[in-house]
Amino acid sequence: MPIKKKDNQINNNPVCLITGASKGLGLGLIKQFAQNGYTVIGCGRSKLDEETTRTLNSLNSKPIYLQCDITKSDDVETLFKNIEHQFGKIDVVINNAGGAEKFGSFLELSEEDWKNSLELNLISVVRITKRAIPLLKKSTRARIINICSTSAIMPGYFNPHYSAAKAGMLNLNKHLSNVLAEDNILVNAINLGPTKTDSWKKNTENLAQVNNTTVEMADQLLTDQEKAKIPLKCLGNTDDVGHLALFLAQETTTWLTGASINLDGGKYRGL
Repeated sequence: MPIKKKDNQINNNPVCLITGASKGLGLGLIKQFAQNGYTVIGCGRSKLDEETTRTLNSLNSKPIYLQCDITKSDDVETLFKNIEHQFGKIDVVINNAGGAEKFGSFLELSEEDWKNSLELNLISVVRITKRAIPLLKKSTRARIINICSTSAIMPGYFNPHYSAAKAGMLNLNKHLSNVLAEDNILVNAINLGPTKTDSWKKNTENLAQVNNTTVEMADQLLTDQEKAKIPLKCLGNTDDVGHLALFLAQETTTWLTGASINLDGGKYRGL
């Protein structure tokens, strides 16, 4: 579906593309950037529900939301043709889409599970970023922000397909920061620790199934376990991520690229 024409005031705002934006963290990022003067284009596989649509429409700078499955090249091409037609450039790309669609240990995961995880968490980032670079080059304040995970640098006992894909994302983050520096495109990653989002809810559902207990009990158990490992003794939320993403995206952040910043309440113990 083509993007509808916006007024000149909105068109003059910096343009931010956020993937995986139909719910959870992506939706939180849409709100943060829309409230801070950005024209936001969010994309996701799912349609927005009525309540979410009303919430976004109530913002001063109304975000644009388009359905797009970033694991499909044709969907991504349609998305960028829309952006080119309306804006002609992009100032900020936030690669947020991802997740562990299949929960399991190394021996439980199939080869197909690995392929799907790499497609969603790594290849899609390649696909989006490669298509975005020509539009980012037209900006005077171009930024790429990759939403990653501390599991990329500190894998646990489950979901190695996810942590391996995110480790690849960090490698790509550093590579892109090197090769895009000559175009003044800054590339940074945020490594998320335990954060209350829809992914957290999915983890508690998986834990409940493994332990044969209720989701509420699994949520409490997982929350207590994670808090015990975190010096600040609390989980993160979408606002925490949004504040850091806004800092990385702002025009005055000019000498920070190639970084992967741990946003985890101090959980990661490495130097």
